[in-house]
Amino acid sequence: MKVESEHEKRLLQKQAYASVVNAAEDERKRIAMELHDGLGQLLSAARLNVSVLEDVAGENDKEVVENAESLIDQAITDLRNISHNLMPSALIRLGLVAALNDMAAKINSGRQLNVEVKTQGIDGRLPETFEIALYRVVQEAVNNIIKHAGATLINISLSKTDETLDLVIADNGKGMPENAEKNSKGIGWEDIKSRVSLFNGSMMLYSEPGAGTRININFSKLSL
Repeated sequence: MKVESEHEKRLLQKQAYASVVNAAEDERKRIAMELHDGLGQLLSAARLNVSVLEDVAGENDKEVVENAESLIDQAITDLRNISHNLMPSALIRLGLVAALNDMAAKINSGRQLNVEVKTQGIDGRLPETFEIALYRVVQEAVNNIIKHAGATLINISLSKTDETLDLVIADNGKGMPENAEKNSKGIGWEDIKSRVSLFNGSMMLYSEPGAGTRININFSKLSL
């Protein structure tokens, strides 16, 4: 009875966590879409209206028009960044693979860190909640690497074979000291492990000082 009770307790805790996570992601998605499709379109329209004034503005007013255009352009850029951070449009509209490639392209544009994404066996879309969870796992892991690893290369590998999906995230950074995963606080490991656990996945972390870090995550048919 005690074993069953503990199992039921863990199941209820997982269900409660899943409800909170899904509600939060739904809200992020809703706000991101409203910002992108609503406020984004209004700012773009305002930018077009202001640009018309360039041809009719006098010399004294041209600087004011140019400043207005610059401010609107900055607002549009900030809005896109906020919307993307909340929920990447590529993730919702095109799927996980497109979103990971988009993430890599943005990081690679800085030329300080190279992110390589390799996928195999993923021909279509995965369930949306699963794609979002995987994206958040990669996002958190990559953020940890950028902040703490001092790496110049990150490899992200996603492969699906029959009813099994494997995700590997590896870097060439300074690695982690022994038991760092267990002792780390506030750098995202708990969030990663919780999201993996939601879909009955397993996770192993391999790291040595000076030898980089590799995270192996496996999901069975229960996830897919």
